[in-house]
Amino acid sequence: MPMPMPMPLPFDPSAPVDPQKQHELGKHYFYGTDGKTQEFKQALKWFQKAAEQGHAPAQRYLGVCFYFGNGVDKDLAKAVEWYTKAATKGDAVAQYSLGVCLYNGEGVPRSVEAARQWLTLAEKQGNDRAIAFLKKIGKK
Repeated sequence: MPMPMPMPLPFDPSAPVDPQKQHELGKHYFYGTDGKTQEFKQALKWFQKAAEQGHAPAQRYLGVCFYFGNGVDKDLAKAVEWYTKAATKGDAVAQYSLGVCLYNGEGVPRSVEAARQWLTLAEKQGNDRAIAFLKKIGKK
């Protein structure tokens, strides 16, 4: 009697499950590094997996994907949603990006006051772009 064939696994057992590793794999696909070709849809897949586990840098990268339309239709409201998730966890780059979106009214109603608050948080962490943006728009 022949042996039954094993059932295929519902996932790739060699795929990373750690959110940091998922994020790193997403970055390799995003930038086309470490032997990976630049594939935004693959990057998006790995960022999503890490972001769903609360990984702030992956949440920020999802915001970038939605902001620029990398691997997904451009959607500024979703970009703001992901930037906000990362920004509230203290990600300085997300705080800067959220501040710029708020200042410009991209994906969210324009709010100079809220923009300054987020940009100031990023500035306090030494984010050079936030520092420059605050100089440009003026601090209150």
